[in-house]
Amino acid sequence: MKRLFFVWVTIIGMLTLGCNPKPNNSDLLKHFSTITNYIDTVNFSNKKTYWLQLDTISYFNSQSNAQTDTLQCLKCTGNNNQLGQYANIITTEIKAKLDAAGYVAVNGKQNPDMKVYVTVIENYSLYQTYTYYPYGYGYGYGYYGGYYGGYGGYYPSVGVSDVASLYIVVFDLKHSYQGKPNQIWIAQAGDLVSSPNLYDLSVEAVDQAFKQSPYFKK
Repeated sequence: MKRLFFVWVTIIGMLTLGCNPKPNNSDLLKHFSTITNYIDTVNFSNKKTYWLQLDTISYFNSQSNAQTDTLQCLKCTGNNNQLGQYANIITTEIKAKLDAAGYVAVNGKQNPDMKVYVTVIENYSLYQTYTYYPYGYGYGYGYYGGYYGGYGGYYPSVGVSDVASLYIVVFDLKHSYQGKPNQIWIAQAGDLVSSPNLYDLSVEAVDQAFKQSPYFKK
């Protein structure tokens, strides 16, 4: 039996549990790849209702000083509106796919079978590299300063890495593991940062996630 553990710092690693191979970063960048995974012992046809907060997603950025997730929505202001229309567009499409699959949307107080959680995780980092020009390469200034001719030197360069992924996570609220609801399905799509058409490709990614999960239906 496969069991998915919902831990933020290891959410990427969980995707390796499935049968679908995890594409490399270049594939995610070029093709906005979509990966799905699930617990293969779950009978999704037995589920009837789901709870999804429309126009609300969680956003985690590694640059955040608090290192916590921030809720995003179209109607929000300030830091809670950094993603603009994105939260509304994505949750609306997810609802449409779940409704088409035969499930009924309810609120959290109506004892739903499933909870759908949507988040964007962005990893932003700076890195520095040094290139060494050996003896005889040319003239210039070495790493420690000073004009030289024919002596090697190190030259620093700064690079930026910024990659973000969309995650859709479904929990079984009627069954728990170690006191927490079972995570029964997960989808990852990206890269959001480098996408030339973020909204359209994200909607296509949601559609693809359900298309490649034919078991996820009433």
